[in-house]
Amino acid sequence: MNVELLRVDVELLRVNVELLRVDVELLRVDVELLRVEIELLRVDVELLRVKVELLRLNLQVLTPNSSFSIPKSIRI
Repeated sequence: MNVELLRVDVELLRVNVELLRVDVELLRVDVELLRVEIELLRVDVELLRVKVELLRLNLQVLTPNSSFSIPKSIRI
């Protein structure tokens, strides 16, 4: 009986090791997804900068003699 329990324990340990391997692989995928999300956020920020600059230019064209302007200090 003890031998059989030891065999079961060994098999459970093997299963646990395999589960840990799967967990590690999932964590690697999560890290890669986070890297992609960070890069997408960088692109979003750059797009926002471009949009702000376009708004400034549009405002200059639409109101060339006006003193109103979007401050250059706006940082994104």
